[in-house]
Amino acid sequence: MKQIITIILLALSTATFAQSLTGKLIDKADGTPLVGANIYWQNSTTGTFTDNDGVFDIPFVAERNQLIVSYIGYENDTLTIADGQNNLLFEMGQDKGSTFSEVVISTQRADTYTTNDATKIEVITEGELAKAACCDLSGCFETQASVRPVTTNVVTDAKELRILGLSGVYNQLLFDGLPMIQGLGYTYGVSSYPGTLVNKIFVAKGANSVLQGFEGMSGQINVIPKQPQDGQDWLLNAFVNSNGIHQLNANYAYTAPQGWSSFTSAHISRPGFRRDWNDDNFLDFPLVERQAIYHKIQTKSVTEGLFSEVALRYWHETRTGGEKNFVRKDHRGSSEVYGQDIAISQPEISTKTGYIFSDKQQVKFIGAAFFHQQNSYYGITPYTGLQQFAYANLQFEQKYGEASEHDIKAGLSYRHSTIKETIDERALQQQNRIPGFFIENISNYKKFKLITGVRWDVHQEFGGFMTSRFGFNYNVAENTELRFSAGTGWRVANVYAENPSLLASSREVIFEEELEPEQSANFGFNVVHKEFWTDWVGTFTADYYHTNFSNQIFPDYDRTPGQAILANFTGQSASNTFQVEGNMKYLDQYEFKLAYNFLNVFREIDGEKVALPFNSKHRLLATFSYEPISTKWHFDTNIQLNGRQRLPDTNGYPERYQQDQFSRLYTLVNAQFTYKFGADIDLYGGCENIFNFRQPDPILAADDPFGQFFDTAFNWGPTVGRELYLGVRYRL
Repeated sequence: MKQIITIILLALSTATFAQSLTGKLIDKADGTPLVGANIYWQNSTTGTFTDNDGVFDIPFVAERNQLIVSYIGYENDTLTIADGQNNLLFEMGQDKGSTFSEVVISTQRADTYTTNDATKIEVITEGELAKAACCDLSGCFETQASVRPVTTNVVTDAKELRILGLSGVYNQLLFDGLPMIQGLGYTYGVSSYPGTLVNKIFVAKGANSVLQGFEGMSGQINVIPKQPQDGQDWLLNAFVNSNGIHQLNANYAYTAPQGWSSFTSAHISRPGFRRDWNDDNFLDFPLVERQAIYHKIQTKSVTEGLFSEVALRYWHETRTGGEKNFVRKDHRGSSEVYGQDIAISQPEISTKTGYIFSDKQQVKFIGAAFFHQQNSYYGITPYTGLQQFAYANLQFEQKYGEASEHDIKAGLSYRHSTIKETIDERALQQQNRIPGFFIENISNYKKFKLITGVRWDVHQEFGGFMTSRFGFNYNVAENTELRFSAGTGWRVANVYAENPSLLASSREVIFEEELEPEQSANFGFNVVHKEFWTDWVGTFTADYYHTNFSNQIFPDYDRTPGQAILANFTGQSASNTFQVEGNMKYLDQYEFKLAYNFLNVFREIDGEKVALPFNSKHRLLATFSYEPISTKWHFDTNIQLNGRQRLPDTNGYPERYQQDQFSRLYTLVNAQFTYKFGADIDLYGGCENIFNFRQPDPILAADDPFGQFFDTAFNWGPTVGRELYLGVRYRL
């Protein structure tokens, strides 16, 4: 049945309908797409933005033929559209300070916006990232409602990014379109990318493209790094906070006279002080020392011919947490003083190489590989992990139709991963060899857009799996889009890397059976309405997503005290999520956001719905930003209200270790002030957790860390209190 439905959807997407005005915006100098440009009909409220490929689609407006095109840092322009004209390719030149015969005044786009693709994609820009400290990728979502960073091991501050209230392993996390954060690197990989390396982040909830793989069961996060053509030759960033953590980041972009270009980013993070504000004898945050370097080289952008880019990255870090008098060189693996010590190194290489035959046809090869090595101690338990990963994707792209309104992509992929883990002399090995085939079609019609995709992958042990995805975007009214998406997904779990608390606690890990791949289906609806007034730009969204698992692997902490039981769960396991959000920007000076999330994530056990632990059913986010007309400074603040979370059952524990059934409701308030010295230097400072809220006892049985009840999986709120910080950015 799945195959029949997919074939029908692919066939529907190639039907012929009347066209709206479509086109593409590129940089006049190097041909790169311009993302997020503001496009609207003159003297009307009908407008849109270019998507992540620089493509736009805007409904025709009767008696209007003047199209306004505006992009920050580029010369504004007005296009006269002739009858029958469509599929525009428009080049924009950077603003050199010249005088125009016609001045076009337009409202700038917000620092976060939604593209007009078939599936809902939220774009977080560099401007939005500058509103908070954003030291690393895990800190880039403080002002966002769709993604929630969660700490999974409080001792070492391991983090994951959750979408739809589900574990971060269910969203596909990509770096520059490549699956580089997975396997053993998943636990700490999110924190390994400095915020200064990030240019944009694309967030898609629910079903999305099949091009990058069969995962993405709850959504996809694609982190786009800065590029040589972004207009900054140098960026230096220094940061220090009141807990003594300090970082130094440097970016350098170079374009050779021959046309090729390169980009280099270096990152150093040094550990802070030994803090124990709650007097539980454990450090409130680990001592982290990290070095990372990233380098990309690419050929000159072309509209025809060969193109290529190659990127190299190396990441090394150590994390030390535990009792406050734990010293790594003296107590590592010791039973005298409890500590967790982790050492990681990971070299990487990736490439995107292809040939453009014309503006309608190209072929490209995408490849990546990394080697991950981890050497750790969790108390007296030694852990070593080695992973070799390789990924290859060969795809052909063809645009067709009278106005190239259809875009089909098809190809072959191969994924290879070998993971070897040793836990206290117990050796575990997992190997995944997964060849696959995929095809995806995108169609742009006058009133709606359609994306349909299917892929077939074969695992050497578990056999073949079909993954199908469908997205539909309909313009129900002027500036109002209604979307529907549906799809399936699957993945092979890596239990210890994805659940670090299993190693960090004294729980006995019980495997009741051989674990099968996790599988799920997802569907969702969302509506986006945009308003363009003289002084205001507003975006209002509402969405609902349902995810249902046919098999799910989640450690069961409730059944037996002191145990974590792992088994295939084939009963009812689902996530229902609802989100409403409003964004308003006034006079390019004031920006407001208000968002509410409702999460209902549960399993049905013996006919009763049981909420999964550590999920806030209710969450509220409010942000406010102000920048005066002079643009010399700006102020940004955000407020996060987090509802109660169900905690694992501790009724069988000694009375002094028993926890409440639910956590407390809590609120976090953050603020930042940025002052600009000319066009090159920004001085920024702020305070996180202004009202100093801390979870009282995040570690269970902290007074007996080598005992049977010690557990680091009970943290539901912040363990670091009020934190002041100061930083400086220098651009050239």
